[in-house]
Amino acid sequence: MVRAQTFAALMRQEVGFFDEEGHSVGALTAALATDAAGVGEMVTKVWGDAIQLVSSFASGIIISFIYSWRLSLVVLCAMPFVLGATALESRVHQGFEDKTKKAYTESGEIASEAIKEIRTVKSLTREQFWEDKYVTNIQGPHKLALRKAYVASLAYGAHQGFNMWTTALGFYAGIRFVGAGLADFQDIFVVVLVLLMTSATMGRTSLFVAKFVKGKHCAINTFELLDRKSLIDPQARGEQMGEVVGDIDFHNIAFRYPARPDIPIFSGEFGFSAKRHQTVALVGPSGCGKSTTIGMLERWYDPLAGTVSVDGKNTKSLQLGSLRRDMALVGQEPVLFDMSIKENLLFGSDRDDVTQEEVEDAAKLANIHTFISELPDKYETRVGDKGSQLSGGQKQRIAIARALVRRPKILLLDEATSALDSESEKLVQEALDRAVEGRTTITIAHRLSTIQNADLICVVKNGRVVESGKHFDLIAMNGVYKELVDQQDLNALA
Repeated sequence: MVRAQTFAALMRQEVGFFDEEGHSVGALTAALATDAAGVGEMVTKVWGDAIQLVSSFASGIIISFIYSWRLSLVVLCAMPFVLGATALESRVHQGFEDKTKKAYTESGEIASEAIKEIRTVKSLTREQFWEDKYVTNIQGPHKLALRKAYVASLAYGAHQGFNMWTTALGFYAGIRFVGAGLADFQDIFVVVLVLLMTSATMGRTSLFVAKFVKGKHCAINTFELLDRKSLIDPQARGEQMGEVVGDIDFHNIAFRYPARPDIPIFSGEFGFSAKRHQTVALVGPSGCGKSTTIGMLERWYDPLAGTVSVDGKNTKSLQLGSLRRDMALVGQEPVLFDMSIKENLLFGSDRDDVTQEEVEDAAKLANIHTFISELPDKYETRVGDKGSQLSGGQKQRIAIARALVRRPKILLLDEATSALDSESEKLVQEALDRAVEGRTTITIAHRLSTIQNADLICVVKNGRVVESGKHFDLIAMNGVYKELVDQQDLNALA
């Protein structure tokens, strides 16, 4: 249950959470695995042990007082030493737990990254590099663990030593009471036996303390994650979009990525507008902020200044689910899940009534239907982990079909044809030209041949739109766009 709640909390976080706080997938999955387990152990085992310890201690004290209250008082005088040793042991465990937590999280990041990209690691024969890096990273926690073993052993020895000293004191005082006629042998035997059993039970305190301290530390981390509010809350109430028309406007945008606050992407002069059913292409050098515009339109990030609006409504005032419902994004790197092709296509829509005919129509538009039909299992063919059973172009076309199944009013294409060969690119581009009809499209491209027919081309440079217009109008300006065309040896009259 704790794992489920923690995982749900991760899913509720927005993209900016990972950049802003410096978390990675490895760190978060490590927290999901270790912290949730620690909390679960504390809830299911520690409190049972605590109740057993308390009840055993109370029962032992009551029985011993009944048989010989004098001897019981003598033994209780030694209890502060036992409690002090227990407190020392608790502090030892807690101190080392705090120090090793961060180190193990970092090693989890390294392991997760290496395993996630195992194909690249294998192809470059860099297995030893990652092994050495992981070993180096855990040297710190290993040394801390050794120090903890020594110090905790001393604390545990002190704890057990005081227990034995208390027992010896009980025997000695009991013999003196028998000699003075204040107690008989049976009373002493019962009291000492009960106290020995109670002492043995209290000896488990060290194990209880270790589990409790670890569980408490894990619980603090878990609740910090559960209680953390994302700057962009996906569940916050907001204005509903209603029927989307598709008018988009960026006005005087200023933006810096949370992970790179010293590097401005937009300085307050960036802006453009896309009218309903228009296709607007953003071009420019890498790193100029083209993909950032899609991130702000999807509201993964909010601008530091200026407004992003859809149909005249500021995206900050809109409920996120309502804002994204009529948008579909096809990114530079297609992401497929380890499901069948049909399930991947249906994943693009939140409707339960998507028919096979609609799925096939979307596949035909993306020029992938023929390929799927030739497979032995057709649409029921599994794509493998991250679509590993398909080529890059096939994955890209399935991603495009998945976006079209959604029936979006706003289509976002971030280098959507970048993974295709020339022939497939031409066929898919023709399909996309048909698909964009009746919807507003924002497309980002480095291959200028794919955006010549756009209604509006915006050239982004130095954090602002330096040129805008149609293809031939921009060619006639003989400016930045013309330079980009010349660099690609693009036939302006094509």
